[in-house]
Amino acid sequence: MTFSRVLRTKLIPPPCNACTLVRPRVNQMLKQALDYRLTILQAEAGYGKSTALAELAADLRPVIWYQAGQEDNDPLVFLLQLCFALQHTLPEITNLPTSFLDAWDGAQGPLPWRGILDQVINAMADASISPTLFVLDDAHLLTESGELPQILDRLIGLAPVNFHVLLSGRPTITLPTLTRWRAQGEVLLLDQVVLTFNKGEIDSLFGNVYGMELTGDEVDSFVYCPFCGGRCAGR
Repeated sequence: MTFSRVLRTKLIPPPCNACTLVRPRVNQMLKQALDYRLTILQAEAGYGKSTALAELAADLRPVIWYQAGQEDNDPLVFLLQLCFALQHTLPEITNLPTSFLDAWDGAQGPLPWRGILDQVINAMADASISPTLFVLDDAHLLTESGELPQILDRLIGLAPVNFHVLLSGRPTITLPTLTRWRAQGEVLLLDQVVLTFNKGEIDSLFGNVYGMELTGDEVDSFVYCPFCGGRCAGR
């Protein structure tokens, strides 16, 4: 079955580059997302969020990947892409409203997204899915205004317990119910401290990937301390 409005490349994790250092420390921290309703990975551009998540997606199954863009602020686009991603990754899920969404032309009025989203959530519940991680990369593009914050909030709040959501983006990612979830201990917050290279990783990057041996002082010169805002050798 072909869905004309689905852009499949947005639902494929980026490949792991041969010149990228595998970082088990970061990967293990990201895997903690399966212990929480919601995980938020926040860091500015250049910290390697997508690279770290691509490594996670290559190591963990099942992972549903969604690369967000500005056009995904349209509830129709988001819900259709979400349905296709679920159907592709978890074929045991049936009764998703994918065909209905693909045929929607707007002539009937505003999209009844709550009812459609509830159908998606019910379909996941009926399928009794195994622990699954839904990664929404560049989520900050969808959480600033409009209906998408409400859609994401409802999806996260009402999805089956085995459906875990990881939102990755630049500060600050907010949702209507985020404060309450945090108070209940259901949110894992990860920031650029997690992604910053430590001494061992810097040494491995230059030695194993770039073929360059660094002295201890040279390694120290690359260590950035996010706490003091400068470089230090205390990590």
